[in-house]
Amino acid sequence: MMIATWNVNSVRTRLPHLLSFLQEEKPDIVLLQEIKCIDEQFPRMEIEELGYNIATHGQKTYNGVAILSKLPLNNRSCMSVAKSDHKRHICAELPDGTALHNFYIPAG
Repeated sequence: MMIATWNVNSVRTRLPHLLSFLQEEKPDIVLLQEIKCIDEQFPRMEIEELGYNIATHGQKTYNGVAILSKLPLNNRSCMSVAKSDHKRHICAELPDGTALHNFYIPAG
């Protein structure tokens, strides 16, 4: 199983690069940080067309995380980090019960 993680620094700006990566490398799971968009603005259609299931925890302008998976994602959840409203964590389970946690932890 190939799992990739990427601080994408705006998924909509980097969408052509993301789609190219997904098509060429075909990772099973991709964990994205700093997607910088609310859930409704996430480019789902383009990514789902490549066979990925998507879970997002987005935030306008900064932060935000997402999980892209060729396998179904169950029991999706999010939690606040450091008692803030920053969207920096998302969790989902794979069919075998494996929990995927994706965190965005800014440097500095």
